[in-house]
Amino acid sequence: MNNSKQPEIVVIGGGTGLSILLKGIKTVFENISAIIGVSDDGGSSGELRKEFGILPPGDFRNCLIALSNSENNLIELLNYRFKSQSKLNNHNLGNLILFALDNITHDFEESITVLGELLNIKGKIVPAALTPIDLTAKLETGTIIQGETNIRALGEAVKEIKISPLNIKANPNAIKIIEKADLILVGPGSLYSSIIPNLLIKEIKNAILNSKAQKYLICNVATENGETNNYDSNDHIQSIQNHLNKNIFDSIIVNNNIENFYSENNVKPVIPQSNYPNTKIIYGDVVNENNRIRHDSNKLADLIKNSFKI
Repeated sequence: MNNSKQPEIVVIGGGTGLSILLKGIKTVFENISAIIGVSDDGGSSGELRKEFGILPPGDFRNCLIALSNSENNLIELLNYRFKSQSKLNNHNLGNLILFALDNITHDFEESITVLGELLNIKGKIVPAALTPIDLTAKLETGTIIQGETNIRALGEAVKEIKISPLNIKANPNAIKIIEKADLILVGPGSLYSSIIPNLLIKEIKNAILNSKAQKYLICNVATENGETNNYDSNDHIQSIQNHLNKNIFDSIIVNNNIENFYSENNVKPVIPQSNYPNTKIIYGDVVNENNRIRHDSNKLADLIKNSFKI
């Protein structure tokens, strides 16, 4: 535990789930750092990654916006997506700005910092690694799938995920952030494409294990077709343990408001369980009433604040 007046909060993940978390916790904590995954290979991010070799910018853009205290019109501008017959089609302006800044600074981390200053963000955002990661999934049926965007295409549950390069180096700044953390929050997000890949980076896994911080897994509120079909809360944490050969969490946040969930496309509420060994289960109503496959930013932030004791 560090001696700063305000606790150091570190979040790890990617995708929509992490930006939802950041939007809420910036209202209850002062010192926030986000470590973002670099395995995205689809859409605008994937095209920029493939053509220019940069880290996929989309999740960084979303998290910058989530932590932003800027005017809505600037955020709307960064979220603008081109629709045309040109090569700009489907590219996001915020992604292109990060790409341009990367060309100017020759440093993707510096690009995030510069755009963060323009957006007046509350917190710090860094990549989990400084080179992109590729994913390979083995489905429950034994089928092997290459690439993050292809994992969910068949709609079959994932059994195992692997990263390539296997021994990829973690971003040193990400390790430094973990080492000074008081609370580490992992998730919410796609279990096999946003959460576990970050934990498979050995230096990140070891830094979390060696940290004296409190360590929370934020379990998803809904299953994801093509990744976590029919998973309950125990299945989520068991899968992480299977991949890491160890349970790295002391607490797991589980939504217990599963009423009035409209099941569609094999997406169901994650059923809360209470018997996972050596792990504190923190139950709460953290679901978004208007979109019940997502967390509610403010509900989640309040539950974390009330359960975390310095």
